[in-house]
Amino acid sequence: MPIPFRPSDVRVMSDVEAAWMGAIFEGEGSGIVGDYPSGVGHYPTRKITAVVANTDPEVLSACLRFTGSGRVYGKPAVPGHRPAFAWTIQKRNSALDFLHQIAPYSWKAQRTLDRAAELDERWEGSSHS
Repeated sequence: MPIPFRPSDVRVMSDVEAAWMGAIFEGEGSGIVGDYPSGVGHYPTRKITAVVANTDPEVLSACLRFTGSGRVYGKPAVPGHRPAFAWTIQKRNSALDFLHQIAPYSWKAQRTLDRAAELDERWEGSSHS
């Protein structure tokens, strides 16, 4: 059974918004690329996630406004530290779209896209495709 295509829900950012997001991602973000095997009743999957962590909720609110996508989560409190939060995009196509939009402004985004392309190449040559 083919898996349906899911379009991105990231809005097209202006150059200024993409540059700001690229700078925030470069300093405070992480790009996660993973290859997950199938479980009972599940297909094997390629996962790409974009995350920005910060102690200032206004920064993460801007991430939501500029992209129109993602969610903000509270992180477990650590005694003696300020509360922390994380904005994340976990939908693969949305994360890829976001990373492509900020790639001109972020080496970290470029490296994440490179790792995602390597994973796609491995999948094309395997029994997953």
